[in-house]
Amino acid sequence: KGSVFDLKKTFLPLALILALAMTLITGCTEKDPLAKRSCSPVLKIESAEGKAGETVGVTVSLSGADGKWSASGIHFAYDERLTAAKDELNQLMYEKGNAVDSMTDFIAVDWVDNRTDELINNKQNSIFFCSIGEDGSGNDGNIATFNFIIPQDAEVGTVYDLNFFYMDNDMFTNAAKEEEMQKYAVQNWINGSITVTE
Repeated sequence: KGSVFDLKKTFLPLALILALAMTLITGCTEKDPLAKRSCSPVLKIESAEGKAGETVGVTVSLSGADGKWSASGIHFAYDERLTAAKDELNQLMYEKGNAVDSMTDFIAVDWVDNRTDELINNKQNSIFFCSIGEDGSGNDGNIATFNFIIPQDAEVGTVYDLNFFYMDNDMFTNAAKEEEMQKYAVQNWINGSITVTE
């Protein structure tokens, strides 16, 4: 499916990186003095409800990293019975949130073709979103909202799981490429679901 962007091509001024190193002494570490990371990011897929045939919005949100991150590349899977809403050009429809308003770029794509064996076996498709910006330009809040169409024949009570998963080169980090920060994000993200109602 190809990489949307290559961080190796993105160079931040040395002054910004040095400034970040100074801020790591304070900030989130005050709440968790033993942590090596500068903050504790929690990515969450907000659960939603809707009737059969309806289109529902699903928001990916972030907490615990306000003003402390600058790049992301995240996958999440959704049940293949759902349809990710697209525009007339067959491009994935989404609404950027306030968490990425100050970042340079944000893009999201639907991954249906050439899926991994695991996705195929689990009968799932995937969405990949990524963002890039100057150091500290990423905030807490909503990253993006994606729209999913519930099948017309869906039975009341059906639950469609929405879950993050990690692939090589995925990331959630800052200019210092802090491994502990990314590790925390992956280990503590919160999955969601869509439930069919009457």
